[in-house]
Amino acid sequence: MKTSFNIARLKFALVATIFLASCSKNFLEIDPKQDTNANIAVVDLPTMKAALNGIYSQLQSEDYYGRTFIVAPELLSNNGMLSVINSARYTNINLNTVVSTDTHITGLWNVLYCTAINANLLISNGEQLSFSGANLTTSRQYLGEAYALRALAYFDLVRAFAQPYDQTADASHLGVPLVLESGISKEDIAKPARNTVAEVYKSIIDDLEKAIMLFASQSPQSPSYLGLNGAKALLSRVYLYQGDWPNAERLATEVIGSGKYQLLSNTSLLSNFKVKANPEVIFEVANNTADNAGTGSLAYFCMQAGYGDMIGTEDLYNNYSATDVRRAFVTKAKRDRVGGENPAYVISKYTEISTYEENIKVIRLAEVYLIRAEARARQIGKESLAQDDLFLVASRGDINAIRSTSSGTLLINEILKERRKELAFEGHQLFDLNRTRTNWTKFRSNDGTTAYTARSNRTIFPIPRRETSLNPNIRQNTGY
Repeated sequence: MKTSFNIARLKFALVATIFLASCSKNFLEIDPKQDTNANIAVVDLPTMKAALNGIYSQLQSEDYYGRTFIVAPELLSNNGMLSVINSARYTNINLNTVVSTDTHITGLWNVLYCTAINANLLISNGEQLSFSGANLTTSRQYLGEAYALRALAYFDLVRAFAQPYDQTADASHLGVPLVLESGISKEDIAKPARNTVAEVYKSIIDDLEKAIMLFASQSPQSPSYLGLNGAKALLSRVYLYQGDWPNAERLATEVIGSGKYQLLSNTSLLSNFKVKANPEVIFEVANNTADNAGTGSLAYFCMQAGYGDMIGTEDLYNNYSATDVRRAFVTKAKRDRVGGENPAYVISKYTEISTYEENIKVIRLAEVYLIRAEARARQIGKESLAQDDLFLVASRGDINAIRSTSSGTLLINEILKERRKELAFEGHQLFDLNRTRTNWTKFRSNDGTTAYTARSNRTIFPIPRRETSLNPNIRQNTGY
């Protein structure tokens, strides 16, 4: 059973608990009156590293990148739907009947704040330590990762629980509560109000700029850690959502120009997409045989040999040409359950349900090219450069792709269509539709449909009821 909590209770979490793999029930229900000196928990590089690993483990959760933060945005968009034969997960999201007590949305909120607040604790304690030489470089790397992870958590929060940046002229509409300092005593309990979207974005950008400053170099490291280029790629994505086209282009260009990544080839895309640390991956959430979500994983939810609950839509499938290799990620087949769809558009982007040793891609080079393409297309005089970036990604997927000669809105729409094809079932589509004010049709397996107006009330998630019940200062999203 999932444990519910609110931000106030989470703020006094003990630093020592961030060494754990997840926010356990004991973590959430800890008594702040316990006689514990949490300030000694992070005392050197090994304990900083242990704390950092605890933060990364939050991303594995089935409530976050392990499943929900991929599934929910795809089910609400025009990409995915639940099969008529399913395990009763995400049914409210699929039917557009989400309520503020929904366990998946509550779980997402919980783990996002768990990630952010654990990062707070590492930052506040780690910055009090003194190092020199190589140890100073390492400590700066760890702190940079903590800042970047906090930025990622708040960016995902503001995307999921607030309307896009330009909903109001000055982004003064409600975002999410910013909790940037976390104490360990009863006196530290707070009941924060929601900050504006502008304030949340400023904090995200400040954190990523701080992370970039702390990272010493572009030294090679596993893409399961957020390094210099991961922070830059994420910041490029943030600027895209903010509508800051020059900065989105600039950061994307720096990542591309680093020379550390390359697109998988047309012939290797299907087989190598699943490979850990493949040349295209900038940041991914790691899973191994001893540390994974098991049957709660994204792969098990999609694979026919698992639950097979989420399937693609015919509308998505028809966007791929017959020569586009990415069409094989949404295979037209029979649902492997009695009474299931025939045909069904079976998702095969995630397949490892034996060892569950399959990493979840968060940022790939293909997305960075498409960020730059869109940012360029929205600036005067850069249409040709945008066409180049678009063609690079499109022709990798489809060897018969033709270089675009469009400009203006037509070119932007072609880039958005390419984003849909390239990033399907990676958790982007709902947010792309909302931020670009694109209305869409939500498809369901019984041929039912729902017409969505972008940025309408139910295109974002409700603040969990436990949060609004315990915190009188937080306002619920309209429509819930």
